[in-house]
Amino acid sequence: MKRLIIYSVLLLFLFPIANAEISRTKLTDYLNNNLNIESDSVETASYSLLFLKNFSEEAMDLFSRKGSSSCFPAESCTIKETALASILIAKDPRFDRTKYTDWLKTKQISLNQNTYVQVISTEAVNCTITYSDKSEEKFQVEDSYQKKVKSTATGKIKVSCDSASSISLLMRSISSLKETVQILEQIEASNAEFNLDNTCFGSSSCNIEDTAYASYALYLAGEPIKSLPYLKQNTGNNILANAIAYELTKDSTFSAKILALQKDDGNFNNNVRDTAMASFVLKTNTKALDWLTTKQSDDGSFGSKEDTGFVAYWIYAEKTKSQTTPASPSTPSGSSPYCGDKVCNNLENETTCPGDCSTSTFKCSLDRDCSINEICDLLSNTCLTKSDTETPSTPSIDTPECTTDDDCLEGKCIEEVCTLEEESSSLWWLWLIILLLALGGGAYFAYTKLYSKKDNISYKPQQFQYQPQQQKPVFNTGFENKPQQQKPASRRPIFEDAMERELDKSIEEAKKLAKK
Repeated sequence: MKRLIIYSVLLLFLFPIANAEISRTKLTDYLNNNLNIESDSVETASYSLLFLKNFSEEAMDLFSRKGSSSCFPAESCTIKETALASILIAKDPRFDRTKYTDWLKTKQISLNQNTYVQVISTEAVNCTITYSDKSEEKFQVEDSYQKKVKSTATGKIKVSCDSASSISLLMRSISSLKETVQILEQIEASNAEFNLDNTCFGSSSCNIEDTAYASYALYLAGEPIKSLPYLKQNTGNNILANAIAYELTKDSTFSAKILALQKDDGNFNNNVRDTAMASFVLKTNTKALDWLTTKQSDDGSFGSKEDTGFVAYWIYAEKTKSQTTPASPSTPSGSSPYCGDKVCNNLENETTCPGDCSTSTFKCSLDRDCSINEICDLLSNTCLTKSDTETPSTPSIDTPECTTDDDCLEGKCIEEVCTLEEESSSLWWLWLIILLLALGGGAYFAYTKLYSKKDNISYKPQQFQYQPQQQKPVFNTGFENKPQQQKPASRRPIFEDAMERELDKSIEEAKKLAKK
């Protein structure tokens, strides 16, 4: 019976484990039933429509009315909402997002006014700065020297020294009577090349969230990103900024910073938005999704409609791969991406770095790694086009002819036709629960029935028959003829052994089901 109790306890734990999954169906139903494109904010409508993949003419027409000729919303243009709107509006070929990305570019703030070149050398050396307009500035260095770059300078500059251990590009700023120095880029050499297109985004001053959203929108549009240095240096503990910085650079520094902020129960700042953003980057971290699962209401929402749209998009966000990504004007060094690191980042494309960006080398692990109307084939780790964004209703696939299972991209070869098997194995846990419940119930029924019968068996003990005492040896006790009272043989150990064998057999069957 001890083993039966253990199995019963394990069975109780199986229920929350099996159900610990975000219900995408409920999430979809909630947004379909509650989204009001006309009255909801641009942010909520953008996130929700992107998640729902609702790019119908009716929905997009309603959405377009929320903006002006160049920005969103019409009554008070903001960087964040215009950035999100440009991502959504690009899904409809009738609209041109260029005017929205052009508006975003007008909100860039140049950071070259306080830019310096720092040269460190162990001896006195002569250095020269050559600007993009071919003008030059010469200066001498002893130990360490910071030379201010012309505030009107744009594009690339070259720094050449006779000898130097390192050359850095710095940005110095003064706020609240305190000077802050940021190293934008550092090269351990006597010659270096930097790009001065260093900007941030904000209505009047730099704002990290506006910079993150605008940079992400320009990245998806295949536009040059001049704000990377500022974004990388100012992410702090901002989950959204770190997540977008990681998406744009694939620099593990940012994913590590995010992971360090995770609480023991899986959440980030006890906030569904931060946790969803973190799960977008930490795709193998199931604790974050498990925590989000506990926050999903029965109606499918995550609290407010605004939070629900945000969470839905970033959990299931697709990786939109830009086909024409221009080389960024600023190429970071050190741990930053480079051609040949087997990662196609925003600084590269199929022309400038075919080894990293060739579609043949792209590997996916989840559907979210692929573009719209694509799914990730886990056998080849490649994105395959599908005609419908929903799960196909028929099991057949586009490769009908086959001779063996190896000829099929998915499914098995049945009667010379590639056919997808119904994904019954995905519900192995449900069959396991049903099996254990049935076996447990049967065992309990058999146990109670057996012992109830045993209790009804009448048993009459042998009575003691008095025999007249006869002459006995001196040491005779007088009880030699007393019959031994026999106890009925207990069937309990035999029953328990049989029951345990049946339970062991059921566990083996459950393991086989789990492997399917």
